Amino acid sequence: MNLYFTSPRLLPETERLAAVSFLDDIFNCRAETLPPESLYHAFWNQFSSQHTSVEPLKTCVRKTAGAWQRCLRLIPKECMARFDPGRSNLEYCHQGMRNNTKPRDSFLDYRKCVDEFNKKYNCRKIFRNLCQQGKFRGIKTVRATMASVGDLLERNPNLRVVHLIRDPRAVVWSRKHFGQSGQGLFSIQKSNGGKKQDMNMVKEAELYCSAVLRDVRMRKELDKKYPGALVEVIYDDFVQWPLNYTEKLYEIIGVDPGNKTWEWLLANTQGAEAKRNSSYISHKWERNIPLLAAKRIDKKCASFFEEIPYQWSEKTGHD
Repeated sequence: MNLYFTSPRLLPETERLAAVSFLDDIFNCRAETLPPESLYHAFWNQFSSQHTSVEPLKTCVRKTAGAWQRCLRLIPKECMARFDPGRSNLEYCHQGMRNNTKPRDSFLDYRKCVDEFNKKYNCRKIFRNLCQQGKFRGIKTVRATMASVGDLLERNPNLRVVHLIRDPRAVVWSRKHFGQSGQGLFSIQKSNGGKKQDMNMVKEAELYCSAVLRDVRMRKELDKKYPGALVEVIYDDFVQWPLNYTEKLYEIIGVDPGNKTWEWLLANTQGAEAKRNSSYISHKWERNIPLLAAKRIDKKCASFFEEIPYQWSEKTGHD
């Protein structure tokens, strides 16, 4: 349990090993070990146009989404959502599992439904075949930490890690507008604007800064053991010069980007429309974040700005 988050979580080592196992399975195309949930995330629809090389998988996911939802509906809603700070729903689920009441029976029904689902539908098989056909495999994750990367590098010597870092003020502003899977606890907490909302953003930023600093320090140690395997990229630079950075990243993994990649980048990062101009989008937070929240984040994240050398934005929101 992480008391600073005031939200129950797995023990850190259990969580780390789970992350290593999950990412290692994806990198090595072990689709049969993946939970079906990994194929039914909202991002498959939200970023559908970007998944151009996996059309058979997208088709399978769309056709079977209804059947998968029927399995999910078997889980009591109290056990399905994130656990609340007061832990009342967590305790309800724990007691039910111990006392053979509704939560336990519901999860047994869910497990049976999942087993039948896996026998009937072959989306994971399609995923495995497409994965094995790819020239390389890439994962973007906001949950894995450098504590997991060491094990992954040991298991996969040809793994390359891009550590993407963004201004904490921009991160918390962005998270406010994401779905729950991309939000932290304080982003999810409801408020009617004003000081409480500002303080939630400050708390979210403080957690982000401490986590990134921990990862940066650990990455520097991993650099000594795995020279050339890890690279730091500042998000603000990447969106300012996406073509240059894309070329560098493809050089690191030893793959030719191809004409389609360049065409997509030019259309989606250098466009005349604001929504297709990556630099314009990336600075949106500067025009919107409340001044008070931005100034408090500056103080709470002072070590972040000092330890990560970069010319961070001096703009601090609006009144």
